Amino acid sequence: MEKLVSLCMIVKNEEEVLDRCLKSMKSAVDEIIIVDTGSTDRTKEIAHKYTKHVYDFTWVNDFAAARNESIKYATSKWVLIMDADEYMQEKDAEMLRSFLSNLIPREDQFFTVSVISYLGDVKNNNFSDAPVPRLFPNHMNFEYNRPIHEQIVSKKGIPAVSIAAPVNIYHTGYLADTLNKKNKSERNLDLLINMKKNSSLTQYDYFVIGNEYTVLKDYKKANYNYKRALQGTTSKHPWYIHCLIAYIQNLLIVNHVKEAWELIETKLIEWEEFPEYHTFKGAFYIDLGFYSLAKQSFLQALNAAEKRLEVDNNFWAVFPQLGSNIPYLNLLKIYATEKNIKEQIVIMTRMLMQNTSNLPLLAQWIELLAMNESESETIRLLGKFYPDQEDKLSVTKLFSTAVAVGQPAVAHHFYKQLDTSYISSVSHLQYAILTNNKELFKEELSSSSRLTADPKRINKCLLLAALVWNDAVLLKEISNADANYDLKIFVSEYLADRHTIENTVPEQLLYDLLTDLYNLHQFEAFDRLMQDIPFNPVIVNHLANYFYNKNQVDLALQYYSVLLDQDELDAISCENLAHLHVNQDCLEDALMFFEEAIKLSPNKKHLYIQYCIHCTDTDKKNLMKKKFLDVFPQYRQLPAVQNL
Repeated sequence: MEKLVSLCMIVKNEEEVLDRCLKSMKSAVDEIIIVDTGSTDRTKEIAHKYTKHVYDFTWVNDFAAARNESIKYATSKWVLIMDADEYMQEKDAEMLRSFLSNLIPREDQFFTVSVISYLGDVKNNNFSDAPVPRLFPNHMNFEYNRPIHEQIVSKKGIPAVSIAAPVNIYHTGYLADTLNKKNKSERNLDLLINMKKNSSLTQYDYFVIGNEYTVLKDYKKANYNYKRALQGTTSKHPWYIHCLIAYIQNLLIVNHVKEAWELIETKLIEWEEFPEYHTFKGAFYIDLGFYSLAKQSFLQALNAAEKRLEVDNNFWAVFPQLGSNIPYLNLLKIYATEKNIKEQIVIMTRMLMQNTSNLPLLAQWIELLAMNESESETIRLLGKFYPDQEDKLSVTKLFSTAVAVGQPAVAHHFYKQLDTSYISSVSHLQYAILTNNKELFKEELSSSSRLTADPKRINKCLLLAALVWNDAVLLKEISNADANYDLKIFVSEYLADRHTIENTVPEQLLYDLLTDLYNLHQFEAFDRLMQDIPFNPVIVNHLANYFYNKNQVDLALQYYSVLLDQDELDAISCENLAHLHVNQDCLEDALMFFEEAIKLSPNKKHLYIQYCIHCTDTDKKNLMKKKFLDVFPQYRQLPAVQNL
């Protein structure tokens, strides 16, 4: 039987990723061809586990030459090209064979696959998607040319068209922790510069040069090359939109906002049916403080994504997160500023439907639900999102999150369903404090074999417990080498004599201790400590803003009132008070707090804009607009600023 597909690869020192790649492909292909260009690690040893076709090739600074060397050994009907830092999911492997089985090879046709590249950190779900030529018929005179960013061409010079294959390849080579990434970019630049010496560069070449300079964070050179790439070409090229968005992003990094805005409104607008156009506009607006315009743009981005999904699973042009997470997160910021809890819950619900493993978001969602729903309704809604109550890991996650956000009834509901061996020592100790159960705390503390997992956080629990139960004996469990040692001394002295205590602990550590007490519902211990320590405006501002962000507005106002009397409000407190008065339609007071916030933080653009939006006095508004443009002249040409 004729072989269907050969996987052809070139590799060098890829021991960390090659096994993942080949394991994902072994059922998808009939043979694997590995050409090694000089590995000094275990790469070839790993390759031999999957194939006998491992060949050496002397590196000649030419990727096309190495690719063509691998192709010459292929004996299947089709050739698939991959790199070692890529892999394929099982469903795509099945789709590949199904797609090729009934396809007739043609010498004027090859195929692109969707290469999904994770960016920065795979846990953050940031990635881009680009069609890349990787699949072509064997024995049809296809080969690669160009020494870098090689392209598929016909040896006979036959014009060939590329068609999208319904297959995804996942690429992790752009992750922040990828080894030698900078060296790879410098190597690629050397090859591209040599190309420039020997022949003229195409617009595409300038695009890839710009990408390499972006990786190296040389944005000036990157932007020069992106600009050259976009000149004299049209949006019909598949790489054009990638270049355009990369250029816009880099312009924003170097604060060339006028040029970035012009590109959005003259070039990116061609992709108005995609979310990226609207999300970039929204990012401009929210950064400047035009919250109503930003909200409109982010909602349009989500709407565009929904409409695209009706016809295509790929609802994005380049970055999926620009049509999902980023609009959602920015809408959350706006609704939080407006104190619109209902809309925050709606947005969080939609986000959790996409990713139920987002624990920080789950924590916020539980907190907001608990403010608006009964405990039984909160538990019911959690059950709808996590219906498999037999899944101990899911229940443990719900329990730990409920403990972390200080919801004793919700935590107790899931605690009853759990085998306690699933619960971490930290969560167990926190639960004991939350439920004021000293016996449970001591019982967990005696399980010494479990207390080695997270000593720093366990020591924090000991500090909190000592304060809650006025028990200095618990402090003996804390190692003097721990980062909490300063707090240990402080708490020890405090418990010995509350009336002579001096606030010598770093402000951040003491603030963390206080918020932990409050979050675990130990209000008496919190109040006692607040009354006994000397007044510290930094800590009080932090606490006021903590309560404000937790939607405990009445409590926050008590602290703001004390700070106002002492003339100790910081910039964030002034800004929060300004937004609070806007929400209450007390605009005169809001403007006063905006003015004070601007004095304390003159480099925050949105404060000036918010003042102008809410000011009805033309003279005062024009004066504030002038101050804004004196500090930020680069925004002078933006229509939204001009129309203030």
